Amino acid sequence: MKELKFESKNNQRVKDLVAFFKKGGAKEDGLIAIEGKDFLDLAAEEKSLVALISAFPCPLYPEVTHVVIPQEILKKLSLNDDVNALLGIAKLAYHQEVKGSRLLYLDDVQDPGNVGTLIRTALAFSYDGVILSNKCASLYNRKVIASSKGAIFKIRLYRDILLKTFKGRYTIIASALKGATDYRNVEIPSNFVLVLGNEGQGIETANLDMADEIVYIPQDHIDSLNVAVAGGILLNYFRGN
Repeated sequence: MKELKFESKNNQRVKDLVAFFKKGGAKEDGLIAIEGKDFLDLAAEEKSLVALISAFPCPLYPEVTHVVIPQEILKKLSLNDDVNALLGIAKLAYHQEVKGSRLLYLDDVQDPGNVGTLIRTALAFSYDGVILSNKCASLYNRKVIASSKGAIFKIRLYRDILLKTFKGRYTIIASALKGATDYRNVEIPSNFVLVLGNEGQGIETANLDMADEIVYIPQDHIDSLNVAVAGGILLNYFRGN
């Protein structure tokens, strides 16, 4: 195991590390900042872990570089202000070739917690991939990473693919409140893309017009559900038995 130890907060490598974690990663290099042993385990399992960062020598993950930094710096890097946190740098993989029969499309979902939760839920219900439109919260946002609970390492992720790419190849199922059918009355297709929209504006009109099915979730006493909650209900239903 290669170990690098920095004792000064003024070291340029330490300053670069602080900047990296502040941004959530380095998009140009496909690297993200992660925290917690569960995340590190998943990244290591998928051979995506690049470095381990802690305030003390640690025997874990001997196949990657171990960076030891002062506790005061580690506390600043931790989302939980934890001087004993285990942090890491991991490689994030985007895919170009879309595969699979059950896909989730996020149309400008902007809340980081919602994006991460929906990726996690898609994995839990055995979806084959998640497509994020170009206005979705960034996967380099640490809140997206944290709320995904490591699912970003286990499911295929796609970025900036237009929904029209799937027209005619997949059944496009969109979630909306108007002009929609109760989702329980819709037959589950063999190949489909489930589309969930922006928290405030819903699905973009042009994308909604491409839908083969528009579905809604019947509800009482309130007008709408959080997109991650609604997504969980629909993802569960359309995965079938």
